[in-house]
Amino acid sequence: MMTTEEKYPVLIGHSLAGRTRLHNIKEVANFICTHGQYGDLTITQADGTPFLDTFGIYINKIADMEYREELLKVLIPMQHEIERSCFGCDDSEADEENINKGMEM
Repeated sequence: MMTTEEKYPVLIGHSLAGRTRLHNIKEVANFICTHGQYGDLTITQADGTPFLDTFGIYINKIADMEYREELLKVLIPMQHEIERSCFGCDDSEADEENINKGMEM
């Protein structure tokens, strides 16, 4: 059986800096966190098919939910680092709890 990462051996990240070839989930997460601080991003499959887009450093839409699960394992800790350094906040877990409580129905 093919792993989630093997399904997409090369993805293309599109940012203000141009196009970047991304070969694994860690590279995708790093691309999102590095370039997403400067604007929204699009990542396509090698043939140009849309794969994911972002709102800054956060995923907006993604084509493969299995890939999303694997990506979030790497991406969320990176996002927390950026949030702490940008907002000077070490209470991100408490803030996240309050945000999530506000989302409950």
